[in-house]
This record gives sequence, structure tokens and C-alpha cells, in this order.
Amino acid sequence: ARLAEGNEVLDGTVIAVAELNAWRGRMDNTTVASTERMDELEARFDELFNGYNEDDNGSGGSPINVKISNSGGMLVASDNNTLSAPIKITLTKPSGIAIDDIVIFVELQTEGIPNFSTVKLSGGGTAWRAGGWQLYGGDFLGVEFMNTGWGLDMSANDTKKNIYTTLVITGTGYLGKEYFFDMEATVDDWE
Repeated sequence: ARLAEGNEVLDGTVIAVAELNAWRGRMDNTTVASTERMDELEARFDELFNGYNEDDNGSGGSPINVKISNSGGMLVASDNNTLSAPIKITLTKPSGIAIDDIVIFVELQTEGIPNFSTVKLSGGGTAWRAGGWQLYGGDFLGVEFMNTGWGLDMSANDTKKNIYTTLVITGTGYLGKEYFFDMEATVDDWE
């Protein structure tokens, strides 16, 4: 069957819907072959809607993929006791799916930051709350951030959303060198 005419461009989700509706409308769908075909199309549609499989870095069954960039190193601020680094969090999803209240979970693990430091993530049009742990007497620091999700969403037409935030570490002593860190982000909750 022809699913597109003229300049019409259909993505995989639209094609799956068209195929699924076509097979559901057939009078002979009680036959074994047609029933199996319909089940296969329903499974394909579910897969496209969920937008997730283990190979494409999806998160917890969410249609949203999340990636952190610009996270290779810290910039030392001029007051010598504050470090800041720009962070970009990129969310991508299939077109045709509207998602509200995305909650992002960000984990920071680093070595070399003195144990008197405090850490926060700010900006990006959303509020962040922090929790986590710190090994006092050592130089390993782990912090967890989670955005509140308020106002963070993607419309059906959105396929990519960039969130620009700043990681800030403030101490009571001298932070006079460059520090390196690892960050990982996942979608913790969505609807």
C-alpha cells in the first residue's frame, strides 16, 4: 500500500500507525497469518512509541535519550576558592510524542576536590536539588542532582532540547588548579 503522496514525509511512527490501522481494518484478520502480522505491527508500534532499546542509550524505558557534554574539565574562578564548569544536557526523543515533567538525574564523581567543598548545579531554566556523599579525609566526592521537572517538557514536534547549566564548587580554602570530573545523566522519571 502507498503510505505517502507528493512531498509528504512520514517517519517510522506514522508509518507504523498507518500499517496498524490498515491491518486492523481487514476482514480476514482472523486467519493465522494476518493475526500474527497484526501482533507484529502492534509490537513494532509499541517499540516506536517507547523509543527505547538497550542499544540506543535510552533510559529506563523512556523515549528520551540524555547526554552530557562540555564536561571534560573545571575552570578556576578568579577568587581562587570557586570552580565552575559549563554543562550542556541534550535530550532527544522521537517526533510525534509529547512528554511533560521530565526529571533528570545527574551524578558527579570526582577526585582531587578538597573535602571542604560545596557543590551545586544551576541554570538551564529549571531548579536542581542536590544530595549525595563525601568521603571526609580524602579527596573523592560524589554528588547526586535531580531537577524538579517543573516546566521541563518536550512537545510532540520537539526532537531535541538542550539545557545549559553551570556546575559550581565553592570551598573555604584555595582551589588554585584545574580539576577533572565524571558526570553521568539519566532520565529518572517522565510522563
